[in-house]
Amino acid sequence: MRSLRTGVIFCSCNNAIKLDFDRLKQIIQERYHPETIILSKTLCLGNEKENLLKMLNEQNYTRILIAACSENIFQGIFPQNILVPSETILEVVDLQEECKPHSSELGLTKAVAMIGASLFKLEKLKPLDKIQQEIEAPVAVIGNGVSLLRVVENLYNLGIRILVISPGTIEETTHPEAGTNNYAGTRVKLKQKFQKAKKVEILEQINDVHVSGHIGEFHVQTHKGEEITTHTAGLLVFASDGEEYKPLDLSQYGYGRFEQVKTLGEIYGELQEIKTLQDQNIIIANCIGSRDETLGRPYCSAYCCDQGINLARELTLKGANVTICYMADVRSLFFKEEEYRQARMDGVEFLRAGLGDVDADTGSDRLKVTIEDTLSGKILEKCADKVILSCALLASNFLRDVAQRLELEIKDGGFLKELYSKLKATETKLPGVFVCESVVQPLPLAELLKSADAVAFKVLKSLQTKYLRTNATAQVNKDLCVGCELCVKYCPRQAINTIMEDDQLKVEVDTTICYGCALCQTLCLTGAIQLVNYEDEMLTGQIKVAIDAWKSLTSTPLIMNIACRECGYCAINHGHLSGIEIPEHTLTFQVPCAARVSPLDLLTTLNMGADAVLVISCPEENCHMQKGSHIARLHVKFVKNILQQIGQNPNRVEIAQLCAAEADKYTSTLKALEAALEGS
Repeated sequence: MRSLRTGVIFCSCNNAIKLDFDRLKQIIQERYHPETIILSKTLCLGNEKENLLKMLNEQNYTRILIAACSENIFQGIFPQNILVPSETILEVVDLQEECKPHSSELGLTKAVAMIGASLFKLEKLKPLDKIQQEIEAPVAVIGNGVSLLRVVENLYNLGIRILVISPGTIEETTHPEAGTNNYAGTRVKLKQKFQKAKKVEILEQINDVHVSGHIGEFHVQTHKGEEITTHTAGLLVFASDGEEYKPLDLSQYGYGRFEQVKTLGEIYGELQEIKTLQDQNIIIANCIGSRDETLGRPYCSAYCCDQGINLARELTLKGANVTICYMADVRSLFFKEEEYRQARMDGVEFLRAGLGDVDADTGSDRLKVTIEDTLSGKILEKCADKVILSCALLASNFLRDVAQRLELEIKDGGFLKELYSKLKATETKLPGVFVCESVVQPLPLAELLKSADAVAFKVLKSLQTKYLRTNATAQVNKDLCVGCELCVKYCPRQAINTIMEDDQLKVEVDTTICYGCALCQTLCLTGAIQLVNYEDEMLTGQIKVAIDAWKSLTSTPLIMNIACRECGYCAINHGHLSGIEIPEHTLTFQVPCAARVSPLDLLTTLNMGADAVLVISCPEENCHMQKGSHIARLHVKFVKNILQQIGQNPNRVEIAQLCAAEADKYTSTLKALEAALEGS
């Protein structure tokens, strides 16, 4: 183990950063005493970079601080560069964006504070262990329908062993679009292909599935009647198309009472047999059973508008007069808009109307249909030969039950909760458990197939990389642990388990599952559980160094930003890069998740001299760490109540929940915080 030696490199980014680097070097040397400080002009380019790295290596530096521009430019240099030993730890300070205006005294003050805090951090940082989990096939794919077959086909073509588990037969699906484009024939052919494959094991007509274990070693127990079998799988995939709702409980629509009333999926199954519909009046009603809070299905089923239009055009070709009743809007987007325009040209009537009662028309074999025109408020009556219901897509009850046993979260309508809807829509909070997006939300078949392809890619990547990560994870000091189980209860990934040691209840962290949100750390009453490199003394120590530097160089009020490394910090960065005018008297610290910021951290920051603290997190509904933003909001609310009770201005602590693009919201929150400070 080499002794700790710290080298500091300033880079002016080819004079784009207008700081007084000579004065900055003098202040840093006097205050923090690093072994060396080097000034570079273009560190990220060619020979200058190579020469500097070689020199630092020869002089045995184990810690390197680069104060320049974006850290993304320099992260690729360390530790992959062959000139730098793997145990060298890098820290980057973004002078380019964080220290504007560069030429001002305040810009220099911010640079000193940030560099000082980073040097303190470098002294304490520990090298992170690589977390590696051996993952071996088979991959267990659970579900049925087109999405399952697509996942299995992709994995089969990649030569991966697969265990397929289905509550019925694997080709079965009630997705309304499955009767189009000869999907039925394709499904049967794929099943026959897999039945002959040596690397594919198919279990059908399974009544129940119980899953335990973790990534790399899932134990899958299947129940088929009295027969129980157990299998081992490295990864799990949930794949189902969704099930078409049959509106038997909505008797006003006549489904189940009149043979002329069909669902869209049912009519597609019969369409090839219908030769002519000359002069028949047909009503297609969208959103039956969906977009309805009273039924517990507030979501859009995604396929209704497009497939209703496609069906209407096919029916008009057979001679029918077609009316489509839609709710508030027709959701045919992008290139599908052309289909909508063409349908209107073909004579399809579109009514913004809700379907009312469907009854027999007295004196004929037709139907009498009541419609409420939501634009005029008028009640209309139409005679129809057929009524076609575009019904809600329902979540798979079978997969929901399996997921609940794994303690995966369930959303409205019984759909599974994805890890993060924008960037990790095919992942869940349990590493190694993937979902086709049709298990997460209703999807048309075209999108469903894309999602199945994405899942197959994720599986392949997991098998090839052996689940290698280097992010910080929580560690437990069992001497301090009192076995209260708060961390076990609230860990969003179920990464913490209880154990008995010397007849005492303790906890331990599964580092293959822990993603380092640090929620457990803020809940722990004894400080027994700490996130590596984000320990209590690490964060408060950095903040103290920064505040001390700030107060010694300026009397300007200080707003301390503590931002999550996901949306929070990205929103700040976006603000800098987009040229939005941002209040200058701020310093920003990154944490893995806003949940890491405890009430004690907030109060300590104020007590050390910060005039205000702004916590910046993801939006609650899209938190990368699931519960982090919610917990952070509760922490801020709690501290505001304390400040109120002790006679302090509660507005000194605020939270901004932002997506990465909401730089303007970040700026407006800062300005409101400024105004609150001035008024106190």
